[in-house]
Amino acid sequence: MSNPCHVLVYRGTTPDFLPVLRELRRRMPGAHITVAAPPSYADDPEAAALADAVLVTERDAYSPRAPGAVLRLVRLLRAQRADRFITLYRTGQQHVLAAASGARQAEAWCWDGRIRPLATSWTGLLLGSVGRALRGTLLRALYWVRAGRLS
Repeated sequence: MSNPCHVLVYRGTTPDFLPVLRELRRRMPGAHITVAAPPSYADDPEAAALADAVLVTERDAYSPRAPGAVLRLVRLLRAQRADRFITLYRTGQQHVLAAASGARQAEAWCWDGRIRPLATSWTGLLLGSVGRALRGTLLRALYWVRAGRLS
């Protein structure tokens, strides 16, 4: 795995963050790692020791009901000019943040060691959303068939 110049790790409020950050530092010892952390997790001394910089976000949680705060978060992430965006979640919100961050590469590092790519193009986001919606609909239909509700 090559060492990009700058890795931006979006923390979120999860206890699994430190093992992922340790693994990232082990795999990419020469990378400049910036952790974007919510205010309630920003003063973690172990995370600060593993990262080169800690960027404190405006709030712990973001919602489309606060578009101004979301826009400020996107500006903050884009200002980092990161080569790689890493998060611990594969949610739609994290896909949008990955795309909005401007990073060329984005991944979700799972607690079990898996590394999964995130869509960083708006087309990829749209196709991923449609795919997840179709998979969910098909799974619900399969459950109904198995339960004998559909014939």
